[in-house]
Amino acid sequence: MSSRPNDRVALSVGKQEDEQGLLTGSRARTGAGFLETCCLHELFALQVERTPFAIAIQDGERTLSYRQLNTHANQLAHRLQQRGIGPDTLVGLCLARSLEQMVSLLAILKAGGAYVPLDPALPPERLRYLITNAHLSLVLTQETHLALLAQSDRGRARLCPDVICIPQVGELSETESPTPISQANPLNLAYVIYTSGSTGQPKGVLISHRNVVNHSTAIARHYRLTAEDRVLQFSSLSFDAAIEEIFPTWLSGATLVLRPSMLLTFEQFHAWIEQERITILDLPTAYWHAWVQELARHPRPLPGCLRLVIIGGEKAEEARWRQWQEHSDNTVLLGNTYGPTEATVTATLYDARATLPTQESAGALPIGQPLANVQCYVLDRQLRPVPVGERGELYLGGEGVARGYLGRPELTAERFLPDPFVGISHDQSGSYSAYPPGRRMYRTGDWVYRRADGQIVYVGREDHQVKLRGFRIELGEIEQVLRSQLTIQEAVVLLREDQPGKPQLVAYVQPMAGVLPDVDLWHLALKQQLPAYMLPTAIVPLRAFPLTLSGKIDRNQLPAPKLPANESRAKRTLPKARPLSR
Repeated sequence: MSSRPNDRVALSVGKQEDEQGLLTGSRARTGAGFLETCCLHELFALQVERTPFAIAIQDGERTLSYRQLNTHANQLAHRLQQRGIGPDTLVGLCLARSLEQMVSLLAILKAGGAYVPLDPALPPERLRYLITNAHLSLVLTQETHLALLAQSDRGRARLCPDVICIPQVGELSETESPTPISQANPLNLAYVIYTSGSTGQPKGVLISHRNVVNHSTAIARHYRLTAEDRVLQFSSLSFDAAIEEIFPTWLSGATLVLRPSMLLTFEQFHAWIEQERITILDLPTAYWHAWVQELARHPRPLPGCLRLVIIGGEKAEEARWRQWQEHSDNTVLLGNTYGPTEATVTATLYDARATLPTQESAGALPIGQPLANVQCYVLDRQLRPVPVGERGELYLGGEGVARGYLGRPELTAERFLPDPFVGISHDQSGSYSAYPPGRRMYRTGDWVYRRADGQIVYVGREDHQVKLRGFRIELGEIEQVLRSQLTIQEAVVLLREDQPGKPQLVAYVQPMAGVLPDVDLWHLALKQQLPAYMLPTAIVPLRAFPLTLSGKIDRNQLPAPKLPANESRAKRTLPKARPLSR
């Protein structure tokens, strides 16, 4: 473990309890109230009563008020219940970003079920896996995607016994429909989102209503969302960042504004934000980095309507933050967030305007302190709290911890552990209180350290999971697809940054003996099974992999790709690699 002496500030005598609370991570905003007996759709219904005629969602020129959104969702929810949808029943949602997608999402919850996002942009093989693995008996879609779902069957037995085509909102009846009686309770599932899997297959994370209600309440409270806010819906539903955009907005009576289907240039993005009077953006860190660099090259004032930008998904560079400060002049709050899907979107947050980065932050913004009712433990390999300033693995406890992985009890037991600190919690006032028993903590695999002021700083991963442009990627999943090819003997995938600020996925492949490398064919195989964000920029064939003295592949000795990805690969020769490294 490495230590940072400047962070190891001695705490005054008489504050041992504060130190213990800091080390165990129990100096969280525990005890913050939320309606733990309510489900998401029930909280939405309460907001409908408060602001029935306010605009709940906008998609270009089309809008729905809270009452209209509620009415349409009720109508569809009754249809779903007639099809047998109830608590913990999973329903596929294969729709592009639209009013219809949002109506369908809410309807699934109102019926008592849980939604599983099926992004129409995914390859058919990927969709087929998700549908099969989740044992989906029903998928909501539109006619434009029926061919895609049929293609995912590939001539096999029908994967989706039941498909409901959602009509355009303009074709739906405006006649009010009674709220369906839902049998779901806060411990039932709200959604299942699949994340990249280290074993070669994505894994579904089980998130309950209680998880999301705590998260959405805490986010809305922390960022002081009001009915006057207009929040951009940027992320795909396949990524849980979308949850942070949707539900805190609806629980606050604010307006959710769907971004255009075509990603705008930054100049157009600026103009669009001003035109739509967007007040809150929730962006992938990589997108924010690129935006800040564009602002540095072509300075312009930030839109006057903007008051808050939330970023997350990967390490935020302090240099970009300082450039941001030059343009925002502290008028726009920047929130840097961290959280794996298994901890319900956001586990920690850092208000960059409130607490300036220090020299000890290693060039990155801290990821902050725990969200309300979340615990952060920085532990060694024996699950003991490490001292302030020393690196340890981050474990997360409290209300955000998911139920586990769908159909993966062994993996759930490996990553979701009993919380040894559950008997003690520490609120902001410094008093201890009993914490409900039976809680678990999630082992993130992320290495961090805690500063003396309680701020957590992200260091890196302990395994082969990476973050690229805001997407969480298990390199093993890409490697597994490559190894499944009959012409490939071994494969390794790395995230390289040979040019500063330009990270790229690079695959290294050892063909079978006597087989000529066919990089184009391998690229095609990957494209058929993986989403675009997981595709390597380059595939480098090797005669043999470099090995360490212990006989393991020496990843540090793998060569940088010499040719750009779009250059013809037919004439590539196999680079030589040393069999052993010193």
